[in-house]
Amino acid sequence: ERLLAVDGVPVGPGITAQGYTDVPGVERNVALDLLRTLLLERRALPLPAVTSRLLGDEDHKAMYIRAHYFSSATTAAVKEAVEHGTQNGVKGYVLDLRNNPGGVFEEALATAAGLMPPCKATTTDPEAGCDLAYTVRARSSTGADVVDNTFNTAHLSPRMFPLRPKSLTQAPIVVLVNRSSASAAEVLAGALKDNERAVLIGERSFGK
Repeated sequence: ERLLAVDGVPVGPGITAQGYTDVPGVERNVALDLLRTLLLERRALPLPAVTSRLLGDEDHKAMYIRAHYFSSATTAAVKEAVEHGTQNGVKGYVLDLRNNPGGVFEEALATAAGLMPPCKATTTDPEAGCDLAYTVRARSSTGADVVDNTFNTAHLSPRMFPLRPKSLTQAPIVVLVNRSSASAAEVLAGALKDNERAVLIGERSFGK
């Protein structure tokens, strides 16, 4: 089959997705013009941002947390899962970021903040917040160092998490990644690894 148009908007070189996103409404039918025309039903993704469950027996319990993507509900759902694990006396956590395409960047930072060691402010200012992690330095083709800004919790919305986020747990964490772990998922995985807070297992991630 060859795709010719989406809702009458031609598909071809130089055509962007903008024309497909201007139509209001999420749940609607979308017409695909191939060499023949198909009518597809478009609806909101029912998959929640986070799912979790207890693993193991009474003496070796762990909490498995699967973050499918990062939305405005991700941090709160991870927090709830961690607290549930604490209440059940788990020995550690498995954070599964496989096939996670990313999403809301600030949610990845907020989740990282809750899983980091207890926050230590870098200044005497009580409103200053704490550094999450220093970003990786890389050498560009021109020979100059490229350094991203250090993310500080005080610079992010207090609706995401308090200025000085309380560490949710200090239990061991294993993070699972694969080649489809991308964007915000890589930020979270990298932050936990670089701060020696978690062990990464899996494949090289997407690299976005």
